Amino acid sequence: MIKTKNYPNGMKLVVETNPDALSSECLFQFDVGALNEREYEQGYAHFLEHMLAGESTKKRNIKEINKVFSLAGSDLDASTGYDTTEYNFVSLNKDFEKCFEALCENIFDCAFDKEEFEHEKKVVLQEHGGEDYFDDLFENMIATHFDNQYPRFIVGDTQSIENANLELLKNFYEREYIPSNLTISVYGNKTFEEIEDLINTHIFSRIDRNIPKQKFEKKSIYGPTKPNFFVQNSEDTQTSVIMIFPTEIKNNPIADIFVNSQNGYGGVLYEKLRIEEPLVYEVSIDHNDIFNITILNFQCSNQDVSKCLTKIKSIFENIAQNGLSKEELISAKTQIQLYLILQKDSSNFKIQANAKRLKENWEIYSLENALEKYNKVSNEDIKNFAKSILESKYIIGAEGKYIKPEQLFAYDPNIYVSKFKKYKKFKHLKREAEYIRESEPPQTKTQKNEEKSQEK
Repeated sequence: MIKTKNYPNGMKLVVETNPDALSSECLFQFDVGALNEREYEQGYAHFLEHMLAGESTKKRNIKEINKVFSLAGSDLDASTGYDTTEYNFVSLNKDFEKCFEALCENIFDCAFDKEEFEHEKKVVLQEHGGEDYFDDLFENMIATHFDNQYPRFIVGDTQSIENANLELLKNFYEREYIPSNLTISVYGNKTFEEIEDLINTHIFSRIDRNIPKQKFEKKSIYGPTKPNFFVQNSEDTQTSVIMIFPTEIKNNPIADIFVNSQNGYGGVLYEKLRIEEPLVYEVSIDHNDIFNITILNFQCSNQDVSKCLTKIKSIFENIAQNGLSKEELISAKTQIQLYLILQKDSSNFKIQANAKRLKENWEIYSLENALEKYNKVSNEDIKNFAKSILESKYIIGAEGKYIKPEQLFAYDPNIYVSKFKKYKKFKHLKREAEYIRESEPPQTKTQKNEEKSQEK
């Protein structure tokens, strides 16, 4: 049984009750990620996740908080993405309230201690491994083309983290961690009424349940207006290629079936690029529904890059014209069916699915409805999706020791140009990011007070 509620302050709750469940799982999902950051806040969403999940509260130190979860045989998991930050735990039913209270304390009563802030800064820098993410091909392509103002990396970079400011981080928290950005999803043997009682006790004792705060909208995301090509040099003699196709994929069963038909050892791409002719070491295709893109990547020797791109174009053209074979369509649908059936009893799948559907006003998830959507997909649908890929303003990026820009035009030789100066190269991206970091953030209260003291 699933019950939902939208509170006056904008917070959302969804509870799926299973009286026979021996454990319960809880998710706090905030609509806050790297895309909520301003220029001077690069990496703050991820840094804040570290603070809220790994530092002391106003009542207890982090060791005491962690002990609550460990005595329950549980742990607090946290992660940050482009558009969401998530905190979740799973516990035995008898320990659920203690863990729920500890999570609420973490989120709403963080001490924001200066010493712990500096400690967590070192932890985040350790996560970087001493390196920035400017050399990551996919991150660079996303930062360049799907953020309309400045390069964006989820974890920030060494300079932005080293220069992070506690007061500005607290400002980010107060601006973004508001009730209207929060969805709570629970699955287990807890009733909706029991969860509401916990929310009244542990959340609404800390925040106002009736008054919504102003919600700052994320930047709009749009794809490129023309094909783009990028070359990134590295010492790797093997060449990695990523192709990004802007496509409408949200809640799109046709896109899922297309991807499944191409992936895996039995997929079309693997069969054409590795079995029939040994061109690639590996090849895969997937979706990203935040940016509404289909992503294809492969690794091969440099001498085979152009041949691979030509082959991929011919594969898509053949599907656009003829669709999939009967066996390929059956295989793709069966893979998805198996995946959905295996997931149906997963508590983590349920809390994620319920939260997503509540936020996006979808119908309540059911396995039967999901299977029916996939079964309705026809070969004509697949052909049209392949056509949309062929017509999209794609991006191709390649990384390797010997890669040259002209090799990437093999996908569509008709748009080849001999001069490449109008195409951005990744070596400029880091310089652009450093320029952005030099833009001045608003003054903190401490800085303002220091200025006033100096004036006196």
